[in-house]
Amino acid sequence: MNAQLSNRILGAMAAVVAIACNKSSESARVTDSAAGTAATTATTAIADSGKKLSAGVPKTVDAVREIGAKDRHKAMIDANRATFVSAELVRNYSGPTPEQVLLLDYEGRELEIWVALKNADKLATTKADIRRFWNELRGFVVARNSAQAQHTDALVARIEKANTPAELGRLATPFLDEVDLLEKVFTNQ
Repeated sequence: MNAQLSNRILGAMAAVVAIACNKSSESARVTDSAAGTAATTATTAIADSGKKLSAGVPKTVDAVREIGAKDRHKAMIDANRATFVSAELVRNYSGPTPEQVLLLDYEGRELEIWVALKNADKLATTKADIRRFWNELRGFVVARNSAQAQHTDALVARIEKANTPAELGRLATPFLDEVDLLEKVFTNQ
């Protein structure tokens, strides 16, 4: 799978997740009408590449179908899982942005999902995963932009200290915005 194909897959996954989470199409970097086409393209690309999604991981098209069926929480979970799978698919392909940035984006959406469902166990796991992925990424960010690293450190610490779904809910959007800033550290935007 080449980098351009990987980017198309990631774009499609982001579109599906953004639609499921009621984000604007701008945040997904594609329009709502293009999301279905992008999702179909991504699913075809995955199949054509010979990659098989593991059992229990829905295809992107299934997530789009669930959105249309108004099963919002299931669609959010499935679409976010597709983001995780896409990170695994591109892990061996070099690009300017480390996969931990994509995984932090995934974990930010996990915060949104589990806050909405008030699932304390999943929130605890998500908080631990955010810390783990940030620890893996932190040194690379410090080397490029120490001020950004300090800002992210502070936000991750606030997430770790949050004890209720309401507290974590207030931090989910700022965290996703922070991940966008981390991506810019590596793409020089």
